[in-house]
Amino acid sequence: MGENLRSYILNMLKDLIDEVVDPVTVASRFAEEWDFERIEEGLKGISPSYSQKKYTKDEILDLTEDRLKEDIINKFEKLYEEKEEEIGEERMREIERMILIRVVDNKWMDHIDAMDQLKSGIGLRALGQQDPAAAYSNEGFDMFELMIESIKEDTVKFCFNVTVKTTSER
Repeated sequence: MGENLRSYILNMLKDLIDEVVDPVTVASRFAEEWDFERIEEGLKGISPSYSQKKYTKDEILDLTEDRLKEDIINKFEKLYEEKEEEIGEERMREIERMILIRVVDNKWMDHIDAMDQLKSGIGLRALGQQDPAAAYSNEGFDMFELMIESIKEDTVKFCFNVTVKTTSER
């Protein structure tokens, strides 16, 4: 029913963390070869208030990709709890709904426009010996997947960076 979107937001966050961490950790099994600065830079893109845990040399030797992701998720969950305390739990649930609705609405409108542009130009594929219907289907699916990823990213970023302006008199 969309009353509490917190768990959905955190699941979207886990997907974003995977997108940042996986390209760095897949290059090497050994944690001492990972580019922690690149990871931190990517995670600061989600929330500028994020700061990565500093690992000692011994901790790095025992560090696994799953452990790294778990540490990052725990840090982001703490940041989200702090945001909830700052704003208030009820108000945060309302803000999450408003953000998700706004982001989906904007992205969906952009997607419809992009699909319309794709449709008007797809006929040229027949000249290139491609099946226009198959090309439209494939490219439309890819565009839809990109839209879903963009919705996740924007929703999580807005939820972590939202501030509530109060009108207080001096």
